[in-house]
Amino acid sequence: MRLLEYVDREIDNAPPDSRFSEVYYEKLESVDRREIAKEVKAAIEGLLNSDRFRWIIQIAKTEGEDWLIEPEGYGETRIDGLKAYCKVDFLFPVGKEMHIIDWKTGKERPEKHRIQIRVYAAWAANAYGKDLSDIRPIIAYLLPEYHETTSELNEFDMEQFYHMVRVQTNEMYSFCANVEENIPLQKEAFPPTQISSVCSYCNYRELCNA
Repeated sequence: MRLLEYVDREIDNAPPDSRFSEVYYEKLESVDRREIAKEVKAAIEGLLNSDRFRWIIQIAKTEGEDWLIEPEGYGETRIDGLKAYCKVDFLFPVGKEMHIIDWKTGKERPEKHRIQIRVYAAWAANAYGKDLSDIRPIIAYLLPEYHETTSELNEFDMEQFYHMVRVQTNEMYSFCANVEENIPLQKEAFPPTQISSVCSYCNYRELCNA
């Protein structure tokens, strides 16, 4: 299959000095690119053999000119009046409905992913002038085998989400010495978390060892 051959070519052509986060943060000594190719191919084959893919080809492709796949730019939007940025993996219309698919290759994290879906729904409602009842968000897990979860959102769900955004925004502001300039407090104001499971998702974890 040409798509699987493309995966091999892309991995073979990747710069030899590419540094993976698992190596950078000393979780692994090295990363086997063949193992990466194996996982990527398994994800692709799972999708291509799924009912969702067949449905997209048979039903959704009739409006393919309106598909949005990882759009360029930063995806600026507004969430409850606050500037935010988000980029959907795949958005496409079917009739009056707007479907949003977010691909996942890692573990299921239901609460985190439900929040992420609400961000995408807020963005789609704002960008396309859609009612929440017309937005169909889908979380598609590609590994170890294809499966998905769907959500139906209502105004109550979104108000809860907006409230959470306001609370968490104010919490972040409290860690700023200057909010307007986005200048943080000193490092001492940021004690390490005791929940080590979140460390692997932190882009600043190297600072804990500085």
